[in-house]
Amino acid sequence: RFIAIAEASRLVDDGCSFAALVKPHGVMIRTFERFFPSAAPFADLVPVMPLRSALGALQAKLPRMIGVHIRRQDNQRSIVTSPTLEFVRKMHAELKREPATEFFLATDDPREEARLRQEFGALIHTYPKHTARRRDPQAARDAVVDLYGLAACRKLLGSHYSSFTDTAAAIRGIPLQIVGR
Repeated sequence: RFIAIAEASRLVDDGCSFAALVKPHGVMIRTFERFFPSAAPFADLVPVMPLRSALGALQAKLPRMIGVHIRRQDNQRSIVTSPTLEFVRKMHAELKREPATEFFLATDDPREEARLRQEFGALIHTYPKHTARRRDPQAARDAVVDLYGLAACRKLLGSHYSSFTDTAAAIRGIPLQIVGR
């Protein structure tokens, strides 16, 4: 049985616990948006140990960093509304407020990473990607590491119209600033 967003939203409004849906096998809720209200919507999701430890030496520094998520590739709304120059401007403003600031960058575009490394040098930290092919399972693992890396930061500068940005901020409830015109 498939439950679409309209039915899932109605079930929430009707006070459904969703626990009953777990008992019969084969139930899947298909949605592109969060529909179930929760103060900690991702508290029960914990990446497997190899993914949790993938950030290695950065893990101790992440809580002091500002996360930066620049969404590119196929998201035209994000590309147009959250241009790289705006990210650069916001990052310089953060450095002006706190000169010791460092950034954890997650992006799906190596050119964006190169551009920010040129601008900010050693202040940019990333998780090195194993592949750029989106359909490769390793790319999904890399994305989970980026997601939880961003979530571990003290603040997030994120992309417009990006559920990745929204999810990273929601995992730990960190402050989120959407970069855009």
